[in-house]
Amino acid sequence: MAHDPLLLRRLYPYLPRLQGQSQKYLEAFFGAGLGDTADPLFSHLPRFRTTSGAKMFYSRGLRETLRDYDALADLRAGLPEEFARWHPLSQAQYLETAFLLPGYILSSQGDRMAMAHGVEGRFPFLDHRVVELAARIPPRMKLKGLREKHILRRANLVV
Repeated sequence: MAHDPLLLRRLYPYLPRLQGQSQKYLEAFFGAGLGDTADPLFSHLPRFRTTSGAKMFYSRGLRETLRDYDALADLRAGLPEEFARWHPLSQAQYLETAFLLPGYILSSQGDRMAMAHGVEGRFPFLDHRVVELAARIPPRMKLKGLREKHILRRANLVV
């Protein structure tokens, strides 16, 4: 899978160590298993593949218990019926909000950290009315190339 050498570096410009990696490394990391764009989990396969590396730290008993369990197959089976007809950005956003936001992002990177220090976090962009409005915005207005939050930037809400 050959990529434009600058494209993979543009994905995460704020990660200086990533910028120093070779093109071969970037292709191996970001491109592994991404040949099947029809896979409903396509947008998140690199994340799931990387996370699955934690299995080497499981106890032998847990590995034996989970031996035949395929979490990704389970996840694919639980997707909404119409999921395959959604725009790829909408699919990726659904995976983030339904599966990663509540149990991982807000929990381990938000609430737990805040509560451990006696701080109650408020997340205005997670207000249900804001989320419902954002869900109705066409994908073409959410991104401009690789620049995220396009419509917020246009509204001068994000720098």
